[in-house]
Amino acid sequence: MRYLKVDISIDEQSHQYQNLSAPKGHSGIDTIYHIQELVLQRKDLRPIVMIIKKIFDETFLSMPYFGGISSYSLVLMVSAYLKRFDQDKQESLSRNLSGFFHFYGVGFKPHLFYLNGDKIEFCEDPSQRPFQDPFIVLDPLDNSNNISHSTFRIKDIQRALV
Repeated sequence: MRYLKVDISIDEQSHQYQNLSAPKGHSGIDTIYHIQELVLQRKDLRPIVMIIKKIFDETFLSMPYFGGISSYSLVLMVSAYLKRFDQDKQESLSRNLSGFFHFYGVGFKPHLFYLNGDKIEFCEDPSQRPFQDPFIVLDPLDNSNNISHSTFRIKDIQRALV
């Protein structure tokens, strides 16, 4: 048996994104850095995402291939909720989790709202929406990319949150 020595280290300085309006084709590494920044801003982001992912894993709702939602979309949904409804960072983890369930399970109407990165946008006129997909989460690193274009089970996702 032969052992090969392989160096898989990453030069973090050369991969960090310099501008959030980066040109198309950003790398997954840029996405990882963006998520890390969001987690540093909100300590309750990660546990809320992990709890919801566990719930979604039971019904394939965390699998975009089956019409579910991607992890990146879910992170942005949670971040958008926390920015909008807990700006002062005063609420508890349990209150934010139950508030997230209520907002996205009952109050969020995907035909009227979409996420622009981690900001919740209202758009009553369907012709003004950036995409015609049933659920829209614009990638904050590339606004021309709807990272939830394959999420067609949005009603099932909302039912799981109620």
